[in-house]
Amino acid sequence: MRHVLTVLTVLCCSVSISFAQLYEVGDSPAFVWSGDNVNVLCLQVDQNFDGVQDPEDALASWWRVLPDGSTEMVREFSWQADYLQYPFGFPVRPAFTESRDTVFLYVENGVSAFDVVSGEQVGRIEVGGQVSGLLWQRDGTLFCSVRGDEHVLRAYTWSSGEMLGEFEVVDYPQQLSFVRSGNKTWLSVLSEGSWGESGAVQFLDTETFEMTSILADPLPNAIHTVENNVFVVLNGLAEVWEIDPVNTEVVRKYSVTEAVQPRDILFRDNRMFVVSYDGGIAVYELPSGEYVGRVLPDGRPESAAWHEGELWVANTYLKESFVAGNTVQRMNLTADIAEETQSEFLTMPNPSGAAFEISHPSSALNQETVRVFDVRGKLVATSTLEPASSGVSTQMSLPTGVYLIVVGTNSTVHTVQ
Repeated sequence: MRHVLTVLTVLCCSVSISFAQLYEVGDSPAFVWSGDNVNVLCLQVDQNFDGVQDPEDALASWWRVLPDGSTEMVREFSWQADYLQYPFGFPVRPAFTESRDTVFLYVENGVSAFDVVSGEQVGRIEVGGQVSGLLWQRDGTLFCSVRGDEHVLRAYTWSSGEMLGEFEVVDYPQQLSFVRSGNKTWLSVLSEGSWGESGAVQFLDTETFEMTSILADPLPNAIHTVENNVFVVLNGLAEVWEIDPVNTEVVRKYSVTEAVQPRDILFRDNRMFVVSYDGGIAVYELPSGEYVGRVLPDGRPESAAWHEGELWVANTYLKESFVAGNTVQRMNLTADIAEETQSEFLTMPNPSGAAFEISHPSSALNQETVRVFDVRGKLVATSTLEPASSGVSTQMSLPTGVYLIVVGTNSTVHTVQ
């Protein structure tokens, strides 16, 4: 069992955050989902791309954040030598029953069902090929996108494992989602496309089994259903497309250039949160698409999720690197939106030696604490700023490195790097 690391940096341009907290899990956390607790899937890490489990590699694992703030590993999965396209590949995004008491995961050329509470395996079907996307239908049908020599969408009756049908899709299908309008239901398939080829969003009519497509070039990365439409993140264009499945047409394109290399998307309170590879989460008003600001977690996230009104972020990589991270971060966003401003707190010199000074406008704060953290979240020094002073000088014996300086109380926080 692991425990929460510490209260760490709180940094945001114009979305107000009251606190942020890190929880240690396995290497390369990639997917977060909400249930009775926060659950996290951590990826298999093959550092040298050789398909062999070396001492420095990490097995995929499933973790849970407990109410007391500690974390526990629910399951560790065996080595998957067939997932070699990327060093961070397995497992894929999970699927759930409607009650979210059962989760479906791709494991060793098949799909296994696990009880969410106990973590015990409660069912399995053999699929064959590399499953890249999963989706559960309430009638007991499991849909799987499969890539490899073939790129197909398959439907299985879960109780028997019988394959009901197979549909050809664009190369490298990645995510599946249902979208409904009136009495009609479509299954949407997001495919990245092979190198040099366009990706696509395809819609399978679940009654007629007719398939329609919209090219999404370059590099569609995530798909999310909101009411009757589908929102698709396009990494290469830094855009989010809103697609009407009835007419198979793009009805709106949102520019998300503030989200550098966008990867995932989620929604809340008429706002769109775009997770990006540079480590930021850009926030936009809907339906205007107006940029609001950025939430800056402490790593480079692949995904995020809402749990009990709070944003949980999977810090898949360390900041400004592709080194596997090992934390999920809880960020409590308030509803207040302020104008984006430059921080009035400065460190001088920056970079500095053992001594540095923090300057500030005296109107910006009351007496508040200065806390210095290293990049792993460890508190290494503290000091105090007085309202009457214009700054504080401090002498510290710290190793060479990057540090985060947090100035403030629990209600008002200013961060300097």
